[in-house]
Amino acid sequence: VQSALSNEVICPVCLRGPLFQNGNVFFCQCGMRLNLQADQLSLEQLRCSIEHAFGGHAATGCNLKPQCAVQNCGGYDMLVMVCSGCGHMDIVA
Repeated sequence: VQSALSNEVICPVCLRGPLFQNGNVFFCQCGMRLNLQADQLSLEQLRCSIEHAFGGHAATGCNLKPQCAVQNCGGYDMLVMVCSGCGHMDIVA
């Protein structure tokens, strides 16, 4: 998700605030915090992953907007997108 007025990446959780990056940690003023630990991912690469996930959902034909959340699995953070309407799920990062 990219802002129309700038190159900032909009938070996929709140869909309002910009994402920031500090090393391997991505965060937003809404409280979203994604620690990718050893994964070397840039803000631009994360933006592409978010867009790819939303595009994959749109390709299903579902008109509902999926929700993103950070989930911890085995001590590792993951950004997950889920649609409550069609059940589509994608691990974004």
